[in-house]
Amino acid sequence: MSAHNLESLLTELLTANHFLTASQMVEALVQQGRPFNKTSVYRALDRMLAGRVLCEHYFTAKQGLVYELRSHHHDHVACEHCGKVWASDCEDAQGESLCLQGGTSPLPAGFQVSHHHVTWFGICRDCQQNQVTDSLP
Repeated sequence: MSAHNLESLLTELLTANHFLTASQMVEALVQQGRPFNKTSVYRALDRMLAGRVLCEHYFTAKQGLVYELRSHHHDHVACEHCGKVWASDCEDAQGESLCLQGGTSPLPAGFQVSHHHVTWFGICRDCQQNQVTDSLP
């Protein structure tokens, strides 16, 4: 199977799963009866990153590096306790980042943004409630 076909398969996987690790992609391809070795998958991911088709994120050490399609911009909220990650729209209707508005932009004057990644880290409500329950005698 060609490199282009592998990239198409990876795009399909990421469309269905939001984001995945390279190992999860290899496993999913094997389950579909389309075995590719990890090296081929990493080469395809590198080409897709270079072509700006993908973004890569590092949310937690346990999860490791994950990949997602760049087609729809959104930011992320990640729980540091359980590792869950949610998408968070941080833009207004014109596509302007709400994170950079209000005159407090951390960007140097004249800097033109091509893209950005924002991840808010903290503890989700469920983990906060469980921590309280876990700490009771």
